[in-house]
Amino acid sequence: DLHSFPTRRSSDLEEEARQANFDKVLATLKHVRLDYGLTTAMLREGNAIFNVLLSLHLYQALPQLLPKTTIEFVATLGVPCRKTIELRNPAPRPVKYDVVLEGSDDFKLAVTTLTLDPRGVAEFPVELQPRFSKAVEARLTFYADSGGSPTASTIVFILTSNVVSRKPVQTLELPTQC
Repeated sequence: DLHSFPTRRSSDLEEEARQANFDKVLATLKHVRLDYGLTTAMLREGNAIFNVLLSLHLYQALPQLLPKTTIEFVATLGVPCRKTIELRNPAPRPVKYDVVLEGSDDFKLAVTTLTLDPRGVAEFPVELQPRFSKAVEARLTFYADSGGSPTASTIVFILTSNVVSRKPVQTLELPTQC
């Protein structure tokens, strides 16, 4: 008998779908460090002033997450390739960055934080250890740590590998007679 099975109303399903969407939005904002303490209740409330402020915040912050450029690592298979990224701080106060690398495990970071002195310059090393000849990609993000002061911009780079040769497995020198 089909009527003996408990059924769920469509409004219950819609509410679960809304809750799942709110959770996804909050998780995404937290992942890109734009959540600033949002809760599901704040999103659910739908207050017009809150929505305008959230939209303005996203309008100003999301373009920073677009990559500034692509950095290509031209390498030999199995041989480490290292590059440095030069960052400048034009501000009269120090800027601290938390650095996050997402993507291929072939790219490695020596450190995950960087502090730029006021009006200073710093070099940030990135290493590629190519394991395959096929190109791999990673996303390198410098998230500004506000520390209670006005925040510097988030900086994003795309890292790609370009393996152009292979390291020989073995080299033999054999004497011959002509």
